[in-house]
Amino acid sequence: MTHMVLGVGYQPAAHEVVRREWREHNVDFHFVDSVDEVIQRLQQVDYVCITICTCHIDNEQLERLRSMGPIPIVVLSPQCSVRQRAEYFQQGAVGFILNAHQSQKAEE
Repeated sequence: MTHMVLGVGYQPAAHEVVRREWREHNVDFHFVDSVDEVIQRLQQVDYVCITICTCHIDNEQLERLRSMGPIPIVVLSPQCSVRQRAEYFQQGAVGFILNAHQSQKAEE
């Protein structure tokens, strides 16, 4: 089963690199450009995690995202390399994704 993660703030040039990196772990990344787009997508698609890769997000925007429901939000520094961001994301979200997958299998 593929898990979908929604990323916001990523540079377009990094999209394919991030997608390729995470396909190996059954994670499909989707990208948007703003918090408003994140909120719109969360109402349409069941994502397991949101990753934010920007310095341009304020507390009000984070609170809006948190109000959408119980979904992990991983905030990554855009100054980090793509590899570092992947490592940070893996450390912060992979455990949740794997647990969600196991819980879903148990329900089936």
